[in-house]
Amino acid sequence: RIRNYKSKIFADQIDLEESGKHEKWFSVFTKTIPQVFWIRGDGVTHFVSPHFEKLSGHSESLIKDFPTRLLKICHPEDLHRVKEAHTSFIQHGKDALDINFRINKSGSQYIWIRERIYVHKHFSGEKFQVGIFEDITEKQEIIEEISDQKLLLDNVLASTDEGIFCLNRNFQCFISRTCRCN
Repeated sequence: RIRNYKSKIFADQIDLEESGKHEKWFSVFTKTIPQVFWIRGDGVTHFVSPHFEKLSGHSESLIKDFPTRLLKICHPEDLHRVKEAHTSFIQHGKDALDINFRINKSGSQYIWIRERIYVHKHFSGEKFQVGIFEDITEKQEIIEEISDQKLLLDNVLASTDEGIFCLNRNFQCFISRTCRCN
């Protein structure tokens, strides 16, 4: 009996040591990646990675009362769409959410966020969510710049009756209008 008892204590120590190793790896992982992620179950946010404050300019307590407080820093033009997406995600029991929107980082500065939420099942059967926030401001600005350039090009092409022949960087060509031979 004593032997079994000691084996049990030793087994518990190994489990604690393993748990400590996993916790250290998890800590290194969360500090290394630039994305912010969080884990929530039973309506309680159990973990928010340390980059949230750096990314958003707000304390992690903002995300703990999710999504209510997060919506307070959402850009007014995106607010309705974001509320609808979260409501649909929750009410329809969806397994994933993927949405881009702007949040107020400080004063009048907004950044673009890509938010993804995945629902997982714990081996005990309980569901929990893993969420990821990623700053996509630079990517969004490039997309907007390309869109603006395309609009400008479309306006130039639409303003002439002449045929215009163009080559892009890859030497692909397009003609804006059918050229008429006189």
